[in-house]
Amino acid sequence: MKKIFPALLLLFIGINASAQTTVTITNRIRHKPKSLSVIEKYQSLKSDKTVKHGLYQRFTNNMRLLESGYYNQGKKDSVWIQYNNWNQFPEITGQYKNDKKVGIWTYYKEKDTVEFLYDFDNNKVSGITSDTSKEYQVLIGTDTVKTKLAQPPLYLGGKSTIQKTLVDNVNYPNEARENNIQGRVLVAFTIMPDGQASAPWIMRGIHPSIDKEALRALAHLPALWSAAIYKGQPVTSIYVVPVIFHLE
Repeated sequence: MKKIFPALLLLFIGINASAQTTVTITNRIRHKPKSLSVIEKYQSLKSDKTVKHGLYQRFTNNMRLLESGYYNQGKKDSVWIQYNNWNQFPEITGQYKNDKKVGIWTYYKEKDTVEFLYDFDNNKVSGITSDTSKEYQVLIGTDTVKTKLAQPPLYLGGKSTIQKTLVDNVNYPNEARENNIQGRVLVAFTIMPDGQASAPWIMRGIHPSIDKEALRALAHLPALWSAAIYKGQPVTSIYVVPVIFHLE
């Protein structure tokens, strides 16, 4: 027993040293229209409420789950899941370690249907379900052509991150609101062979004030891209994001 006791004592000390008293915080992030507002519910340290520690959940205004995962001392840790806003299926699943994505992440295009897998340890797509019917604009030599791709340009933050970026940053321009201007703006990114993306640009606009707002909002999108592959080689391509402006 004398040999076992020090090990047990060290284990006991370790557990107590890592134990933290937490509190649960609910934070409502208001947007206009109200339907775009989101609610965060998470645990933080009681000694410093700015440090998230424990379960984190983000919901829509009507309490549909958008995202869940865990923080450890303010850094994302363990498995995280992002959910589709409308159909409530897991859209992206993967693991964080010390606030960094690690291992294989799974991206779903619909419930139980994988769109692609991405290996963050080796920075490469490890599996993909190709959409052979869709064509993409790519730069081949000095020519821009529209063609089908074995691997299209991919946004590694997933569609839910694009949506969150728009919800968090778009403000309906007063001029457009007063004149009842609505519609869909097509904003594009040029994705280089090394996965770097250009600043967003307007592919199809509807009104100067709305176009400007769409560009401003998407400038906040985190730079997480994987290049298109054409005939086994990465190529320059165009990735299009539709931004809908609708008045209630």
